[in-house]
Amino acid sequence: MDFDVLLVDIEGTTTSISFVKDILFPFARSEVEKFLRSNWNSENVRECINSLRNQAKEDLSAGMESIVEIPENAFEETLQCVLNNIYKMMDIDRKVKALKTLQGYVWIGGYKEGVLKGHVYQDVKPVLDRLLEEKRKIYVYSSGSVGAQKLLFEYSTEGDMLKYFSGHFDTSVGMKTEVQSYQQIAQAISTLPERILFLTDIPAEADAASSAGFQVRLVSRPGNNPVSKEDKERHNIIHSFEELLVANTD
Repeated sequence: MDFDVLLVDIEGTTTSISFVKDILFPFARSEVEKFLRSNWNSENVRECINSLRNQAKEDLSAGMESIVEIPENAFEETLQCVLNNIYKMMDIDRKVKALKTLQGYVWIGGYKEGVLKGHVYQDVKPVLDRLLEEKRKIYVYSSGSVGAQKLLFEYSTEGDMLKYFSGHFDTSVGMKTEVQSYQQIAQAISTLPERILFLTDIPAEADAASSAGFQVRLVSRPGNNPVSKEDKERHNIIHSFEELLVANTD
């Protein structure tokens, strides 16, 4: 397989969906109130709350009646509205930057205290070792914040893996289903799109990257959504990172 840069998704690709859904998200949900009470007046938290407030206004104006408005009232009332807003967005899996940033702040404590250990499939690290030996660069593009990405790989089941990555991208460059997001990444890393291989478990992301000129492999792992016949016709499928090395010997 001929490529210069490997761009990887996290959930369902390097990391099991169950780790994110069954461990990370519930931890954030259970600890976010404690975190907000302890850090309410910090600049970073205030920025997130203001962003959530503005996002809620936009959503309500767009007719999303289930979204919780965040007023600027007394502390307890405002806190409860922020929490209800966060819980609702987590329930519907909104890819909102302020939410992802707050989750990342909450996870910091869990990782550093050893309560959380980022899951990484065992087939990932040996392949990344090989790619680094071949002077290929590796980047991450995930809907989780850059901070959360780094925590997962720094405190992973395979040890500190930050050394493998030349950079990280989140939804600051755009949503992962938008073609222009991949165009921006290619420009940011000064690499022709056709020299970049993107790995993801989401067909819509694979479609967007392919439309941007990227090489794409759709990753099928245990616990991922089944790959449809139509998706198989549009994209090549891999079940393990090891298949990249097999393909590279052709």
